[in-house]
Amino acid sequence: MTDYCLRICYTQRKIYEYMAELGYDIKVFSDEYLSSDFCHRSMDGIYSRFQTEFANECADFYMPEIGDKLVMATKATEINVVIAGVVGYLYRYLQLMTCMKSAELVKIVPFDRMLDYAYDADHVGFVETIEHVMDEFSLEKNEFSVDKISTYE
Repeated sequence: MTDYCLRICYTQRKIYEYMAELGYDIKVFSDEYLSSDFCHRSMDGIYSRFQTEFANECADFYMPEIGDKLVMATKATEINVVIAGVVGYLYRYLQLMTCMKSAELVKIVPFDRMLDYAYDADHVGFVETIEHVMDEFSLEKNEFSVDKISTYE
């Protein structure tokens, strides 16, 4: 995984942390965000300025699309900000390792299962965690490279 790809993962981590800090239900956010046109165009694509942008700047562009579908977290649905960020990081890392669209991945790997993995990621490591996710859901490694540009069309 290149440094630039890891930077994209970090950006998505910050987006999830930002939304958790604002008090949104991260499960609802995650499902809507990963299925959004913004995510498809700006995060799944080959290059977008949003891949290395501040979380609040990205929000200015995805919130008009998904904001009316989001709900605030309750005590029962509240997730730690750091763990929310790890979920976002893992989904992006998985997308880059499989070259699948985020909207497809979120249907295959449900939020609750990714949340379980997020709690272990700091102990197991991100690379190993994604390998476990890929094994559990029978996802093939198809790591991003410039040679696979057609994958993103």
